[in-house]
Amino acid sequence: MKHSRRFSGESRPNALSLARATSGRPLLDLTVSNPTQAGIPYPEDLLAALADPRALRYQPSAMGLQPAREAVAAYYASLGAEVHPDQILLTASTSEAYHYLFKLLADPGDEVLIPRPSYPLFEFLAGLELLETVPYPLHAPDPWNLASTRTRALIAVHPNNPTGDFLIRPDRLAERCAALGIALIADEVFLDYPLTPAQPPTLAALDAFVLSGLSKICGLPQMKLGWLVMPRSLPAAMRERLELIADTYLSVSAPVQWAAVSWLARRVELQAPILARLRRNSAYLVEAFADSGMVYQPPQAGWTAVLKLPSTTDEEVLALRLIQVYGVLLQPGYFYDFSGDPRVVLSLLTPPEDLAAGVNALKDALSH
Repeated sequence: MKHSRRFSGESRPNALSLARATSGRPLLDLTVSNPTQAGIPYPEDLLAALADPRALRYQPSAMGLQPAREAVAAYYASLGAEVHPDQILLTASTSEAYHYLFKLLADPGDEVLIPRPSYPLFEFLAGLELLETVPYPLHAPDPWNLASTRTRALIAVHPNNPTGDFLIRPDRLAERCAALGIALIADEVFLDYPLTPAQPPTLAALDAFVLSGLSKICGLPQMKLGWLVMPRSLPAAMRERLELIADTYLSVSAPVQWAAVSWLARRVELQAPILARLRRNSAYLVEAFADSGMVYQPPQAGWTAVLKLPSTTDEEVLALRLIQVYGVLLQPGYFYDFSGDPRVVLSLLTPPEDLAAGVNALKDALSH
């Protein structure tokens, strides 16, 4: 029996996965990206919203329940963007939103432009739709120049994961993509977590598909609710096709849609302890690496820290040694397609005491 071309290669554990599996002891995890496992406090009454009796009634809706879409529209209004509830389509996750858009926009063999460095997900999502990915440098002033006759979309992550950089001229990017007939897909899941005073605007007011969800906005990845915002300029025929795709799956549960109305209204309360953790840890890293051979440039936003290592360091050898000798887990930069100087990547969500212990281990490993 043959498998689909969607699975083009063998899935084998890498050296770090093997080292982690055979370490024989609990590891100090500096990669934790799940706030529900990072010691973040949540209100005791938060789950009460899941008991809404209206969820007992099955009301299938391809776009999602109206009250939930209105709550998402209100979220964008708080960011200064006018988004009509009819522009919003609810999904079970942003990954599902990507699949819907790939099905809508592209045929097998078509191309999607993706940023580099970035989170290692887009190649897999595109591959499951038999699409090709073409990387563009994160700070390229004109990434659309890499487009070909087969290019159907450009993905922009705002702010980027893992670098935390915001797009500099999203309006120009949207204009150029529209002029070339390329869809702009803007992933804004970390938009609500600025670590600097600047708060760039959402792209929801531009000619772009904008993706986000409860996973980051409310720190609730287990609740599985995301969405995509359709551009106002989307032709009616394409909107109907997108609605048909969603209607085929009807993947979002009623309880989480009703609960989202309450949770989105409480998002500032839910974000506060996460933001406090991110800012505390980022400030600690600035101080910890002030007089070392490593360079830490605080990100503009997001949950991730990138450390630039001395140029002679082998990042994978270092990461393996940290697991095997120190019992510390972090990620080498090549996981995110960094090029040039060696780097390691860790999570700013890490409990502060774990972060301090891990940083001490990292310094010791580099000095011996």
